[in-house]
Amino acid sequence: MPQFDKITFFNQIFWFLLAFLSFYFIILKGLLPVLAASLKTRKKIINFISAAGNSSGEASSKRAYFKNVQNFLKTHKALFSTLAAKKASLSASSKTKILTQSIF
Repeated sequence: MPQFDKITFFNQIFWFLLAFLSFYFIILKGLLPVLAASLKTRKKIINFISAAGNSSGEASSKRAYFKNVQNFLKTHKALFSTLAAKKASLSASSKTKILTQSIF
């Protein structure tokens, strides 16, 4: 059987480990931090909404909701400012290049 051939056995193990480790590090360094940040943000939003819903009375719940929204924006101000800076740093040529790549 070719999969048990002693001549190519080392090559198969080598390429398997190389492919597995490369996919592992891509997921570890690229995908997991993004997922963790989004789950953390989602949990904060749920906590803010539930805190606003637990208040008694309509006026106090609105006040609590807007207070929670303000707290959320304060905590994530750095994230929003870096995203805005990255968006502003794109030149007009790169914006058109991105648009043409996404269209075609």
